[in-house]
Amino acid sequence: MTEPHVNPTRLHRENLEARKQQRDDEPWFAAEIFMQAFRDDAINKNRLASIRAFLDDLDVHDVQGAMEAATGKMPWSRDRAFRYFCGSCWNKIKQSSTHAGARAAGALA
Repeated sequence: MTEPHVNPTRLHRENLEARKQQRDDEPWFAAEIFMQAFRDDAINKNRLASIRAFLDDLDVHDVQGAMEAATGKMPWSRDRAFRYFCGSCWNKIKQSSTHAGARAAGALA
């Protein structure tokens, strides 16, 4: 039995489109946690942009976890919860860059 012809260009384009859709969807996972916590129908576009920026440096699960922690700790204030979320994400980014630097230094030794 012969295998069907696979067009590598089409396959590559489909993979790129799937990844773009995933990147478009990921910020909404954390945004929905925030919106549900405060019973909102929408989220401020600047907050969504911040979530998207954190996803450039962090795994989606880390971002979701930070949002869950923030909304759990500060359920009375959208602003404080979001600031707590941002601080948690920045700390995670700093920790990961510190660990990466330590690993690189260890590899050079």
